[in-house]
Amino acid sequence: MLVQNSFWNRVKYFRSQMTRAQRKRTRTRKPRGINYPFNIEKQYQREIIKLHNGFILRALEIVKPYILTYARNDSMETDWESIWQQLEKELELYYGYTYVVAYNMGQMFTEIAEKVFGKHSAFMQQEVKVLTGGNTIPMDYSWWRDAELFWEKENYRLIKTMGTDYITKLNSIVISGVQSGATYSDLLEQIEGLSSNMTGFNARRLARDQIGKLNGIIAKEQQTSIGMETYYWHTMGDEKVRGDPTGKYPKAIPQHFYIDNMLCSWNNPSVYSDDLGKTWKTRPASWVQTHPGMEILCRCSGYPSWNYYLSSIDKEIEGGV
Repeated sequence: MLVQNSFWNRVKYFRSQMTRAQRKRTRTRKPRGINYPFNIEKQYQREIIKLHNGFILRALEIVKPYILTYARNDSMETDWESIWQQLEKELELYYGYTYVVAYNMGQMFTEIAEKVFGKHSAFMQQEVKVLTGGNTIPMDYSWWRDAELFWEKENYRLIKTMGTDYITKLNSIVISGVQSGATYSDLLEQIEGLSSNMTGFNARRLARDQIGKLNGIIAKEQQTSIGMETYYWHTMGDEKVRGDPTGKYPKAIPQHFYIDNMLCSWNNPSVYSDDLGKTWKTRPASWVQTHPGMEILCRCSGYPSWNYYLSSIDKEIEGGV
């Protein structure tokens, strides 16, 4: 399939200047792409923990005097409802009403997003230089700002929800503890356990899920913006791949293991091809039915299917490949 746009027209021109051997070597080489950015995920996880810990400290400053009063008087004279309202107010003050003004969250989101985007942009130009004999081709990134804003707004919502969940569970611990006659030390121990568990687990889970999604969004938009309709599914190839019979999750549904290295369609996530697009098959119900990175906690990537398009270009140049 020969795509007719400025990008592929330039690819065709530059490839026409290459030797037949050069074209064949670049056309038949193994697909390459951006792997899951673990380092950026770890950085994002640390930033989320830092943010959430800051809110926890503020929440505890509000709650501890109430618990201490209860412990000393063995009563519930303090109005817990007013404490709860203070917590909700502090939540809005700390996280803000929009991600743009929320405790430097907007700046943090942009920094993380730009790092992932930068890796993709640099990689694509490296690939273009290989495929064109050392030439670069300007690419259209007009889609990036909207994609970035969408990701940032969603992450703001998710991180703020962590704060909401925290004060909801904190409320439950305090009310249940007071009603059951728990001691001051018992209440503090439960609250500290809540703070530690929610911060660590939730931060790791959110960072893994959202960096995977951002990685997938950028891959799709970058490739489709130049008219590329297909990609190769690429798993991490380790024991955590879902559905791997010899891995940690052999019975995981949906499976990602069997679609590894298959040609897939950006227009239809329910199909795949094992013969370079000559025929398309419906993915079995047990297989993943979305694009790489879109399933929760997915680390898979979509590799550009250059050979699928270069075959058509080289055939036109050479009159047959």
